[in-house]
Amino acid sequence: MYIKKNYWLKCLLLCCTIGLLILFLIYYAKEDGRRVLGIPVVTEKEVQNLTEGRKRKEEWINISFEGEDIAYDWVSRTYYIYQPLEEDDWIGKFDYNNVSEYQMYFLSDDYFDKKEKAIKDGHAFKCILLSEDTYWEKSIVFSGLPIMKINGLNDNYNRLSDLTFFGYDENGEYNVFSSKSMYHARGAASAMYAKRNYKISLCDKKQNQVKTSFLGMQKDDDWILTGFYTDSTRMRDNLGYKFWDAINENRQDAVKTASYKFVEVYINNIYRGIYALMEPMNGKHFSLGQGDYLYKVRSWEIPTNDVFNMYEWFPDLYNENGGRTISMKYPKEVQDESVWSPLKSYMEKFYWTDVPDIKSAEELIDIDNIIDYYLFCQVTYATDNLWKNAYIIAKKQDDSSYKLYKTVWDLNYTWGDTMVDDKEALWTVNVAEDKILGSIQDYEVLKKNDSENINGKTKEKWRLWRETFLTTENLIGMINDDMELLKDSGAWNREKEKWPECEVKDGRKNLENWIDHRLNYLDTYFGTL
Repeated sequence: MYIKKNYWLKCLLLCCTIGLLILFLIYYAKEDGRRVLGIPVVTEKEVQNLTEGRKRKEEWINISFEGEDIAYDWVSRTYYIYQPLEEDDWIGKFDYNNVSEYQMYFLSDDYFDKKEKAIKDGHAFKCILLSEDTYWEKSIVFSGLPIMKINGLNDNYNRLSDLTFFGYDENGEYNVFSSKSMYHARGAASAMYAKRNYKISLCDKKQNQVKTSFLGMQKDDDWILTGFYTDSTRMRDNLGYKFWDAINENRQDAVKTASYKFVEVYINNIYRGIYALMEPMNGKHFSLGQGDYLYKVRSWEIPTNDVFNMYEWFPDLYNENGGRTISMKYPKEVQDESVWSPLKSYMEKFYWTDVPDIKSAEELIDIDNIIDYYLFCQVTYATDNLWKNAYIIAKKQDDSSYKLYKTVWDLNYTWGDTMVDDKEALWTVNVAEDKILGSIQDYEVLKKNDSENINGKTKEKWRLWRETFLTTENLIGMINDDMELLKDSGAWNREKEKWPECEVKDGRKNLENWIDHRLNYLDTYFGTL
C-alpha cells in the first residue's frame, strides 16, 4: 500500500513539475524571447543598452516588410503597414536582423496582445533600428485596410512611378505586389480637388503592360482610385453600386457596375486617405467579345449625326471645343467604321426624331434594363447620371442585330448630395426634393409612345422591389459592414484628421431619414401611374 501511494505521489509531483516548466517556457517566450512579425521585442532597459554609444538620427529611413518598403507619412512621421483584421495573429515578417545591415527591435507594448484594438485605435508601436554606430527611433501603425503606395511626380500628367501594394490575393493570403506604373489625376471638376481621383496603369520599366489581380478582383493593368472628396459620408458611391447590384441580382443577363475594394493610399510619402480601388469598366469587366461594343458618356452634350460621321474612325466623339463627349471603351482600337453604328442607331431612335419607330426602338434596347436605370435614378435622385456618366453596352445577337444596355457609374451626387457652385461648400447638402427626374430620354420616349405598357411594367417592378429588397433597412444594411470596416481598420479616424474641411462623419442616420422620405414620396407617385 505504501509503495502504491508513493508511486502516485511521484506521478503527481512529476506532472506539477512539467506544468510549471511549460508555464515558465511560455512566460519566457512571451516576455524575454518574444518576436512580433519576426522582430524581437525588448524592454526600455534593453533599448538603453542597445543604443548606448550610438548616435541618434532623425531622418527618414526605409523599413522593409515582406521584401518591400512600407508606407510612410511625412506629416505624422509615422510608418504604416497592412494587417488583416480577420486574423488573430500578426501576419508577415519585417526584413531585418538576418538579411539587413540594420538590426530592428520593437519596444515592449501591451497592445501586441490586443491586435484588434491596436488597429482600431491607430496605436503607434515604437521601434528602433541600429546600424554599427547609429540608431533611429520610429513609430509604426498597423492598418486594417490594404495599403497602396505610389512614388512618382504628381502633376496631373501621366508619370512613371513606383507602386507597391500590401493586401491579399484571390485566395485571401497576405500578398505584397510591386511594379512600375503610369498614373495621373482623372475626372473633370474632381481633378481640381485637394483629394484627387487617379487612374493607374501597371507597367514594366519599358512601359509594357503588367497585369495583376488586387484583392481578388479581375486581373488587369488599368485601375482607378476614387477618393469620395465631396461626400462627407464616404458611402454614397458604395451604396449606389450595391443598390444596382441588388437590382440585377435575379436577372439572368445581369448588367454589372463597378467592382471595388476600400484601401488606404500614400503618394510620395504623404497620406492621401481612404480610396475605392476599382476595376476598370472595360470589355473584360462586362465579358464582351467579338462584335460587342462599350461606350462611356462623358458629357451632357448630345452628339449629332454629323459628329458621328466626322469621327467614325476615331475612338472618341468630340464637341466643337475639342472636348470628348462619348468614348468607345471596347474594343480599344477602331477596327472599321461600324464601331459607332449601334450607338448611332440608338441616337436615331431616342434623340434625333420626334416620331420614333417605337417597335424598332424597343427591339434595340432591353426594356427591363431601361426601367431599372430609370428607377435607380429616381430612388437615388441621381441628377448627375441622367445621361452623363452612363456606360452603354452594345451586345451583338445571334442574328447580327444589337441589344443595348445601360449601367451606372460615378455616383457621388446621389442619395441627397448634389453639385454646388460654391467651392467652399463642396460637401454633402442632403437635398430632398419631392419631384421626379424627367430627363432620362430613352425612358421618356418609351413612356410617351407606349404608355400603357411602360407604365404597367414600371408600376409592377416598383411593387416587386418594395416587397423584396427596396426598404430603408435593407439599403442601410448594405453599407453597415463597410462602415464598420472603415472604423475597425483605424482608417476612418485618419481620414477625418486628414480632410477636416470635408466634415467626415458617419452619415447613416441622415441617409436613413433621406431614404425614408424619398421612398414614401415615390410610393405615392408610382401608386398613381
